[in-house]
Formats: sequence, C-alpha cells, structure tokens
Amino acid sequence: MPVLEAMAVGVPVVAARRGSLPEVLGGAGLLVDPDRPADIAHAIARMLDEDGLAAACARRGIARAAAFRWDETADRVRNTYRAAMERRAHRAARAAY
Repeated sequence: MPVLEAMAVGVPVVAARRGSLPEVLGGAGLLVDPDRPADIAHAIARMLDEDGLAAACARRGIARAAAFRWDETADRVRNTYRAAMERRAHRAARAAY
C-alpha cells in the first residue's frame, strides 16, 4: 500500500523487487534488491541526480495508481477473508466427524 499511496500523490518510488511490489509499481519507478544496500543507494541517487527521472516516475506513478480502485481492493480483501473463513469452518466441520 505505501508504494501505491506514494505514486497516487506523485512521489517517485524506489521499491524492493519482492512480493507484489513489482506488479504494483508496474514500471513507474525503480526496483532494487533489498538485500543490497548499494543498489538501494544507487537507485535513490539516480532519482536525485538524473535529469527528468524523478519527474517521469512521478507522472507514470500517478497514472499507474489511477488504475487501482480502493473500493475494488476492499471488496477483494473482504471476499478473500470470507473465503478463508468458510474454508476453515468447512475443515473444522469435517474434523468433527
């Protein structure tokens, strides 16, 4: 969520190349190996030093963030929790027999 929130307000993003972050970022920022501090520092330096990079990432980030809708996300999270609870109840009912 922090990556998406940053993009939504035009903050250029440097994010870890882990989990869902590459999918969320979608090319609108820089991805780094979080286990390599030098890579993180280099990406931040690029954002600060390369002409136009931060502005281009900010523009792409705003456009990318617009593709995500909070109401749809809330529905998906709620449905995922409901499905998990139903599976757990079903397993518990089977174990009781």
